[in-house]
Amino acid sequence: MNPLIGSRHGCTYQECDVDVCETCLPKNKHEHPLVEYLIPKQHYSLEQIFKSVPHLLNPNNEEKIETKTIWEEGVKSVGFYFSAHWCPPCRTFTPKLAELYKEAQAISQSLRLVFVSCDRDEKSFNEYRSTMPWPAVPLNAGALLKAYFQFSGEYSLHLLI
Repeated sequence: MNPLIGSRHGCTYQECDVDVCETCLPKNKHEHPLVEYLIPKQHYSLEQIFKSVPHLLNPNNEEKIETKTIWEEGVKSVGFYFSAHWCPPCRTFTPKLAELYKEAQAISQSLRLVFVSCDRDEKSFNEYRSTMPWPAVPLNAGALLKAYFQFSGEYSLHLLI
């Protein structure tokens, strides 16, 4: 997952403004672990991209799913769906995407989707992800994915083939 953007380390936590060079990093006390940013538009394996995601969540319950299951069993493409319950266009688009996804899964299981939430609270996140037939990244565990895909704040779908 190296090199980093430039020669600096940044923290993915939005509230944090720590940005220190590699030399200064060990000398500076930090309240939470620093996560290295991936370089946008550089290709990484799914294992590298998912390194910051502890597990995935089943869409219908709190069951934890190993991230590696996303790219196993002949999967050729993985899509990252960035969306939020509070976004009216997202809530309109999600049922349509879910229907297309179910149709595609009936024909072939070579495509998988993963929900990366932009919700502000656990209740909204859980309510919204329950409407989707694909797994989700736990709330607040998608910062590195958002940085890598240069998520702009509007719903979007990114595919890795």
